[in-house]
Amino acid sequence: MLAQAQDCTRTLLRASELYESRNYGQSARLFQEALPLCPQQVPVLLNVAKSQFMEQAFEAASETLEEAVRRDPANPTALKLRGDVLYLLGQEQEAEKSIVAAIKYDPQNPEPYYALGRIYYQQNRFAESVAQFSKVLELDPKSFRAYDNMGLAFEGLNNNTRAMEQYQRALALVHKDHPDYDWVYGNVSNLLYKEGNYSSAFQFAAEAANRNPSSGRNFYLGGKALARLGKPDLAAKWLEKALTLDASLSEAHYQYAHVLRKIGKPEDADRELKIFQETKTKEPQKRR
Repeated sequence: MLAQAQDCTRTLLRASELYESRNYGQSARLFQEALPLCPQQVPVLLNVAKSQFMEQAFEAASETLEEAVRRDPANPTALKLRGDVLYLLGQEQEAEKSIVAAIKYDPQNPEPYYALGRIYYQQNRFAESVAQFSKVLELDPKSFRAYDNMGLAFEGLNNNTRAMEQYQRALALVHKDHPDYDWVYGNVSNLLYKEGNYSSAFQFAAEAANRNPSSGRNFYLGGKALARLGKPDLAAKWLEKALTLDASLSEAHYQYAHVLRKIGKPEDADRELKIFQETKTKEPQKRR
């Protein structure tokens, strides 16, 4: 028994190291190897599922989580993660049920409320989304992500004033303490762009790009603001960078085509417009 316990501990440690190094496929395999060695199997199953989730092996993660929930039907971590996976698999009603169950068993945990708020936002159930993020903030007043996403939900309700209030609260929390968080800067940029404040929209997009230079979205937001500011040459550089980072950004292809035509490159513009039309048809299948 002692030798088996030691093997369990050793295998879990190595699997955890692989997970931390983002070698998710190998960590999932090792966590699975630990299952027969470890007496507490549900926590190990959860680690298998988390590795599979990070590897984007969602079908495999779903099967693992079904087994975890079968063994421990009241485990809120398993229920919440199963909801996340089911949503990404397009099983929205089952995802919602699983996350609601997680809330039932752990009502003081803000994470399931946040996950439910994101689902409702994606389903255009904006008022319900606001309610979930409000609950997150009752439990965790410093949840900048909840403020940020509540801003998006208020935008969905066409209440830009309330949206900006939430974004400002998120900005206050992330400005110094979370220097890598870029999403709220991009969201503010997008809102300012919609309101016609292109100069400020570019400034926020530039800060977002500075915080996360690997995000194509941030360069797209900056590029389209520059196009509106009458700077097509500079806009083209930003949009080209956006598409180098993420060629699936259909609207970036559209904006790029527009500025390429303005700077006298009609053939390149036609190419980008064609790519825009191709990528746009694929977007309804995306889930964030």
